[in-house]
Amino acid sequence: MKYINSILLLLIAAILVVSCHKSALDIPTPAEDDTSYEAITGDASAETMTAILSGSVKTNASSVSGLTAGIIYATSTSLQGGTELKADSFDSSFRFSVTAQNLSAGTTYSYAAYIIREGSYSYGEIRSFTTASIPVSVISLDAATLMLSLSGGPIHLTATVEPANATLPVLTWSSSTPSVATVSDGEVTPVSVGKTIVTVSAGAVSASCEVTVSDYAAVDLGLSVKWADMNVGALSEEETGSFFAWGETTPKDSYTWSNYVWGPSASGPFSRYNTSEKYGPVDDRVTLLSEDDAASEIWGDPWRMPTLNEADELRKSCIWSWDAERKGYTITGPSGKSIFLPAAGSRLGESHYEKGACGYYWTNSLKQDSPDYAFMLWFNSDKKAWDSRNRLYGLTIRPVCN
Repeated sequence: MKYINSILLLLIAAILVVSCHKSALDIPTPAEDDTSYEAITGDASAETMTAILSGSVKTNASSVSGLTAGIIYATSTSLQGGTELKADSFDSSFRFSVTAQNLSAGTTYSYAAYIIREGSYSYGEIRSFTTASIPVSVISLDAATLMLSLSGGPIHLTATVEPANATLPVLTWSSSTPSVATVSDGEVTPVSVGKTIVTVSAGAVSASCEVTVSDYAAVDLGLSVKWADMNVGALSEEETGSFFAWGETTPKDSYTWSNYVWGPSASGPFSRYNTSEKYGPVDDRVTLLSEDDAASEIWGDPWRMPTLNEADELRKSCIWSWDAERKGYTITGPSGKSIFLPAAGSRLGESHYEKGACGYYWTNSLKQDSPDYAFMLWFNSDKKAWDSRNRLYGLTIRPVCN
């Protein structure tokens, strides 16, 4: 009996030892986390300055709680320095959208969905969108006409587009006759005597400027000043050239008080060149400033309009010979040299009067006792004299220089 009890104790001990040395392979281990998350970049819907950008999270998890997702966008394809927009919510398929604002119109952006899990970023496919352009509705130039000297340098034209926030396309410049003048980025360069039309285009919208290239020169008649051999805006000594209201530097299609720069009527008020309170504020200016002198402004230094005294010197000190064929006067000075003054007529409203019969040439001198008038040199085939005319009239200009 004692022997049987000993055997039982040995068996129990062996069982306990075997139990204590059970293999670790027989012990259950925790299951590995096989949850996956992937950022998917969705579509974009863009307007001029905003875009709705979509994305989603592809996952085998039942929720995306604790996960951050959104869109990053930038003008660079690498998304370097891009703007991050965090998704506020997800739908049942873990899709989301964000709104990008204050974008530039007509601009291409790159974007991608991103997710942040446990502090680490992962990104979806990089895609792109382009915001809508703001079309140009109007384009204008700072000059409707341009007069250049063949011996002078280029002149720059400036184009302005509307609306001011329009998506500016590349401006296209062209000259209808490049042999007369060329244009590049608004810079007009004279090539030869003649006329051309310079055009600037912004998409389907365009504006044009008429360019005249002259080859004028100073003629020493033996007087106190030298006289130009042609009128402002002319291509030859026989051409009439351009017409100007007194004190204006741009030719017009119509010459009226309503579009006269210095006053709305014959009684004023005149904002410049006034010697009488009857006509508004008095500044006592009786000679044109260079900025209001068409010869000086268009041809540049040293050219200017003549004074009344200089015009009268031309009348008194030279020999005037009427040329019936060319309709004007050949004027020979004490030096024996000559110039030709065409009977260009005058402009009022939209009409052109007395062309070929009379010549009317502005001086730079105001009529002091009646400041709605300025002095001029005038002539017909029988007579030549100085007189005055309402400032709104369009008359020709023959420049002088010292």
